[in-house]
Amino acid sequence: MIHFGPSEYEDFTRALTKLRQTMTVKEYQNQFEKLANHIEGLDDTFFTSYFISGLKEELKPEFKMFNPKTMMDVIALAKLAEDKANAHR
Repeated sequence: MIHFGPSEYEDFTRALTKLRQTMTVKEYQNQFEKLANHIEGLDDTFFTSYFISGLKEELKPEFKMFNPKTMMDVIALAKLAEDKANAHR
């Protein structure tokens, strides 16, 4: 029987490190979490670092200023930075 789903050979860590935000922060968060849920044994520092590195460049300066430590803080700050960027357009 053929199953159509993730292969046991998929490299979720590699996919996560290559993920880039080309959509809203919420959509990026959803894609990030789908991949992250398949990865075990890595700490919050890994996930927060790669979440931030995949964000659009225009959102990243906020992170240098506030330096969030948890995923919850990173996601909240990303949404605020996105709202700020959208308000300036």
